[in-house]
Amino acid sequence: MSKSIIEQNLKQARIEQLPEKAKKDYKLRLLEEIFLQLANKENRYIFYCPDIAVVNTLVKLIYETAYEVKELGYNVVILHEIDKFKCKWLFEQYPHLKDLQLDYIIKKKSGKSNKTKSQYSFKISDTLIVPDQFQEILDNLIDTKLIQKVILAAQARAGRGNQHPVSRTCDAPAAARCRRRCPG
Repeated sequence: MSKSIIEQNLKQARIEQLPEKAKKDYKLRLLEEIFLQLANKENRYIFYCPDIAVVNTLVKLIYETAYEVKELGYNVVILHEIDKFKCKWLFEQYPHLKDLQLDYIIKKKSGKSNKTKSQYSFKISDTLIVPDQFQEILDNLIDTKLIQKVILAAQARAGRGNQHPVSRTCDAPAAARCRRRCPG
């Protein structure tokens, strides 16, 4: 289970008060844990996707890219903003994309309450992938040093005509499977 940002900050403060040898040992154990997660493909690739309810090529690009990464055996999460949001149009046209795990930045605390909480928990081995049009979301995460942040250059990919946006990064069988499912 991921820890909240407050818990992460408290843990970091406790670590900073440790003697130098203990800090060094902690960092070494942490690096070993990260490398083990990477080797076992247990780290998460979190694709930020804006909540756009109408047909949109950017949303399709994000989901298709995430699906191909998942097909390669990686742990993938689509991160939307508001709890329970789903791209119904996308799942109707491309039912295979329903297999992707969804998570949300803003979640309702309970069914009876209208209150929400908005602290998403990241793991140290997470990689957050954000479309270039929404890179301002990274400004909100500037203090979250635990994760790698990557910009998805969606504009450059969208301008390649009918070629599938992830075909350059897929192996040949994965690209062929993707083109069969995805006409655009």
